[in-house]
Amino acid sequence: MNQLDGMAGRKVWCSYLDKESHLRKVVLCEAELRSQHPVKHRGVTDARAYRWCSAEWFFREADEPFYRTISSFKIDRVNVCDDFD
Repeated sequence: MNQLDGMAGRKVWCSYLDKESHLRKVVLCEAELRSQHPVKHRGVTDARAYRWCSAEWFFREADEPFYRTISSFKIDRVNVCDDFD
């Protein structure tokens, strides 16, 4: 890459796999955040009880390991602006 860019001696510290892993975590965390949106805004105490939320469908339809993975993401410190804040 250095030769193609004409940048002899430059070191690249990031790798594709690091970025891919980070992006995967961001996407999974975002999925949990969206499913818990009704709880965040105090509409319900359990997102699965909210009629217009996909949380109940996801609970029923997702493979258990995948559901546990998504549910394991801690979203209480995620700071995402939305129209309701």
